[in-house]
Amino acid sequence: MPVVRSFFGLGLGVFALSAGILLEGGSLRTYLQFTPMLVVVGGTLGMCLMVFSVSEIFHSVLFAMGIDPANKKSRHLANHVFTVASKGLTYSGIVGFIFGLIHVLSNIGSLEKIGSGVVVAVVCPLYAVIIKLFIVEPLLASPTVRRTLATHAKKNKNRKNLEPGATGEHLRLIRARDGHVVR
Repeated sequence: MPVVRSFFGLGLGVFALSAGILLEGGSLRTYLQFTPMLVVVGGTLGMCLMVFSVSEIFHSVLFAMGIDPANKKSRHLANHVFTVASKGLTYSGIVGFIFGLIHVLSNIGSLEKIGSGVVVAVVCPLYAVIIKLFIVEPLLASPTVRRTLATHAKKNKNRKNLEPGATGEHLRLIRARDGHVVR
C-alpha cells in the first residue's frame, strides 16, 4: 500500500505542476532542462555516494517505500540516507544557482549567451525544491522512517543532562548546577 500511495502522490504532484504550467500558456519543454537536472541530481547522488554505498541507498529507498522488510538497522540507515539526500538537494540547488549566475556575469556583454546561464540559475533551485518536496521528504516522512526519528528524539531528550553542552548551556553553568566547584 505505501508504494501505491507514493506513486499516486508523485503522479498527482507532477500532474498538478504540469497542469498549472499549461493553464498559464507555458510549455513543459521550457521547464525540462538537462543541465540543471544534471547539476541537482548528480550533485545530490554524489553527496550520498560519498557517505553511503549504492546498496545502502537502494535498500533505504525500498525500505521507505515499504518493499524491504523492516528492521531497526534499515530504519536508522534510511533516516540517514534521506537526511543526507535532503541536504544534498539544497546544496546542489544553491551551487547550480551560483554556477548559472557566474555564467551570466561572465557573459554580460553577449545577450545570446546569457540565456543559458539564467536557465541554470533559475531552474536548479526549482528542481531541487521539487525533488525534495515530492520524493525525498515523503520518503523521509514515511511511517517506517518516521518511527526512527521519534525514537531518536526520545533518546536525545533523556540524554540531555548527561552530555555537557548538549542543551546549549555553557560548561561552567552545568558544573555549577551539578554542585561542582567553579573557579
